[in-house]
Amino acid sequence: MGNADTLRETKTLTVNVAEMLRDQVNRLTFDHAAGDGSLYYTAALKVNQPVEAIKPTNRGLSFTRAYYLNGERVTEAKVGETIKVVLEITASQDLYYVVINDPIPAGTEGVDRNLQTTSQIGERPELSRSDVEFYGWGWWYFSSTQIRTEKVVLSAQYLPRGNYRFVYEIQATTPGTYRVIPPNGNEFYFPEVFGRGAGSTFTVHGE
Repeated sequence: MGNADTLRETKTLTVNVAEMLRDQVNRLTFDHAAGDGSLYYTAALKVNQPVEAIKPTNRGLSFTRAYYLNGERVTEAKVGETIKVVLEITASQDLYYVVINDPIPAGTEGVDRNLQTTSQIGERPELSRSDVEFYGWGWWYFSSTQIRTEKVVLSAQYLPRGNYRFVYEIQATTPGTYRVIPPNGNEFYFPEVFGRGAGSTFTVHGE
């Protein structure tokens, strides 16, 4: 029987996906023993699958991502080539304290334009449009944009409902075929409001 001394003790039960029922619903049931007190629990399902098989999910946010080279959509490039990344973001409702991540393909690196002319910074967009491109920091709603080694991170304290387009550049550096994690985002304080795009692959060829 639990008491104040055992309040922080936890029990963990793990079931492999392979052991779950295939032809009927898997039910998770909790029983509260006799006596006073509250029962707290957390349930999570973790599944590993090829990233290119991941389908988009929209729970208030949705994403599409495409790579362009010389104006044409591509899934491959040569070492040394610069690729334009176009990330389309749709907020189906007004959002608060939003964090958005767009992973960069391994074998490439982000091109940081913050150190270049400020003339490349976009102007305030119209929310009904998705054709407003912006680079780096300073866009109207996003208080922070960071190009990190493995991803681009955008954050906004308030993001009105609408469609957005974020455009940045990456440069191919290392030959190989790479799985690219989908773009994703959520409200920081309400993570159940979230979304992710589709997984993909990107190939970098030698010179």
